[in-house]
Amino acid sequence: MLKPGLPGFPSERLGALFAPVAAREKIALAVSGGGDSLGLMVLVGHWLKSWDLHPEIFVYSLNHGLRAEAADETAMVGEIARDMGFSFRELIWDEKKPTTGIQAAAREARYRLIAQAMHRDGVDILLTGHHINDQAETVLMRLAAGSGIYGLRGMEAISRMQGIEVFRPLLEVKSEELTNLLCHVGLRSVQDPGNIDEKFERVRWRKALGGLGGLGLDCDRLSVFSKRMARADQALRQMCDDLFASHVHVDQFGVLGMDQKDFFSQPDEMAIRLLSRMIYAASGGRGKGELAQLEKLVQALAVQDFTAHTLAHCKVAKRHDFIFVAREAGRIEGGQVLVGAGETIV
Repeated sequence: MLKPGLPGFPSERLGALFAPVAAREKIALAVSGGGDSLGLMVLVGHWLKSWDLHPEIFVYSLNHGLRAEAADETAMVGEIARDMGFSFRELIWDEKKPTTGIQAAAREARYRLIAQAMHRDGVDILLTGHHINDQAETVLMRLAAGSGIYGLRGMEAISRMQGIEVFRPLLEVKSEELTNLLCHVGLRSVQDPGNIDEKFERVRWRKALGGLGGLGLDCDRLSVFSKRMARADQALRQMCDDLFASHVHVDQFGVLGMDQKDFFSQPDEMAIRLLSRMIYAASGGRGKGELAQLEKLVQALAVQDFTAHTLAHCKVAKRHDFIFVAREAGRIEGGQVLVGAGETIV
């Protein structure tokens, strides 16, 4: 299986793909048996061999029980993983399945069960097989859903889910490269019927993407676009952080305030981000408002007779030349306050 050399994946490229985890002592892989994740497992094996690295590799595969073949598929993954010298864990999703939103539910269960297994095994980073085609589909889906700059960054190479760090090393790799890789090493991947079922939005975008390539909107172009959005978002986020620190004030009751002149002197994008940040802080991190809601609220705040509005469990008010954001009274969690003899509280 670990044949000398891989077409398209010389040692230097493998080193660059997995550089962020080169110093890790334990690494987890999420492997379903599909072409993407099997390709990831093969690449990891060749990377370790070509760079003479010896971390402990844990392969987690979910038996979701949604198809009769699920148990055989995880067994196949386990056999390949053990042949490569990796530790293997089969995870079983034996909870009651929802009647709608099954893909989202299965995805949530997968990461949750993997996170639990990782904690037991003492592993703190998970590698997934998401590639450049997945990134292109994600960007198109979010664009159609009305996402702003933040969402159009697509998937981040490194993020957190279910309390674990997730690394996607293949976001610059095409799905065709992984298909060719598996052919080269003689592995056949699992074919999930859900990946061609057009009742799922991602499948529809996958098919549409093929036609968009002829117009110049291919995976490479969309990947570059997502990186530019990420760069713009990083700059805007830093500007918002600086303005929040210098212009937003918090009183002893957790009410946030900002001078109206300072707020309305900002470009619309920055005003939206500041308001979202104020709501997030006031709500204790429980919400920040949807982009379309925030856009409407910023416009409403500019109207002379605006008084108050509720969003994400927070009350946004304009009073005495200030914009105030506070958590709704009914959403404030009460707590015990011990008062000693002779002490008073306000």
